[in-house]
Amino acid sequence: MNATSGSSPTSPRRVLITGRAAVMPIGEDLETIRAALFAEPASHAADAFPVSDAAAYLGHLANWEPESLDRRTRTQMCDAAQYALVATQKALADAGVDIDQSDRNRIATLIGTMMAGLPEVVRIHGFLEKGKKSRAGGLGTTKLMNSASTVAVSAALGLRGPSLSVSSALATGLDNIGLGFEMIRSGEVDIAICGATEEDSSEVLGPFIRHWDEEFGYDSSSSPRVPRPFDSSRTGPVMSVGSSIVVLESEESVSRRAATPLAEIVSYDAGFSGKATGETDANHSEDQFGEALERAILSVLEQAPESMRAQIDHVLCGAAGFRQADSIHATTLSKTVGADCPVTSLRGLTGLPLGTGSAFDVLAAIEMQQAGKLAATFGLNDPAEDCRSIRHVRRPETRELRTSLVTAGGFGFGSAMLLLATR
Repeated sequence: MNATSGSSPTSPRRVLITGRAAVMPIGEDLETIRAALFAEPASHAADAFPVSDAAAYLGHLANWEPESLDRRTRTQMCDAAQYALVATQKALADAGVDIDQSDRNRIATLIGTMMAGLPEVVRIHGFLEKGKKSRAGGLGTTKLMNSASTVAVSAALGLRGPSLSVSSALATGLDNIGLGFEMIRSGEVDIAICGATEEDSSEVLGPFIRHWDEEFGYDSSSSPRVPRPFDSSRTGPVMSVGSSIVVLESEESVSRRAATPLAEIVSYDAGFSGKATGETDANHSEDQFGEALERAILSVLEQAPESMRAQIDHVLCGAAGFRQADSIHATTLSKTVGADCPVTSLRGLTGLPLGTGSAFDVLAAIEMQQAGKLAATFGLNDPAEDCRSIRHVRRPETRELRTSLVTAGGFGFGSAMLLLATR
């Protein structure tokens, strides 16, 4: 990254998190989200939400009527952009950042998505097939673009810094936060609005994800379908939606505002592993995925101070109930951070909000550090034999948390890792 003139630091700058917010099916404000995170798993029994009810619980933001967006603004945005803008407004308020008092040229907007815009593609295609071109709408193109949400947020807030949207499947949220980390550390910007957003694409994408494990010889057609990360009876994920945003700032920016940081990003890295031919067949995918995870984790730990490297207090893992991927997550974590490090997956609570999940995990890690408490893995009743190499958090635990490792493994064997430290 090239820093703007006169702003290049003599050494990498420290990057702090000063604000966070999410709009998710489990809650649209921090208080509600905290209550869900630290509830006993029994109060959110996975068996109560079979496939037929999954959309009502995990797949939608019920009665979405945000007070901060008028009807005209909403008609100009896809759902994902609406979620992102509302979450951004709340995150900036949480950070105490006044845009009008900030240099708009040095604020980056980095909000990614994996599949937002897909419903708009389907909608427009339907109109075109029927010969109703005028029904497609003049804003159709801007709604279906991968960058629609980050552009909408930049435009709404009048920001003039970098506006980018990294899309890396399930690692999307972490990679956008990681990009913000790199931009601030290098001196290119002072503040970065980072995260991810997803809207409901379950009707189109759901069947493909539900049958993902069939490629590896596992019958994923059992019913009821519930999200059970690491469990012996896991049958795959249940799709979800929402947006999660964090505000990153340089230490200098925080000092100027006399703000109170929530956490520090210590290190970040992403890894990819694939065959030279570009093929990703079932016979090689396990080795590729495990290699990508391991390499990214080891790189993040190597970048961290030795005192942190020696003791990771907790891992927030992106395991979502996939038969094969959960096993690889467990094996790789045991190998890299040790069998005694407590591990939580939140996909049994939030469902699989595609690219948003890993960004939400960063928010959850902050909440856990602030509360001194670990959230449990929802839906985990009986850890599978191939997932028992790690210590699962089965009930909320009180624990001092100085370091939290957030991991994400995306489709295509790309992985991202982020290490957070308390402030």
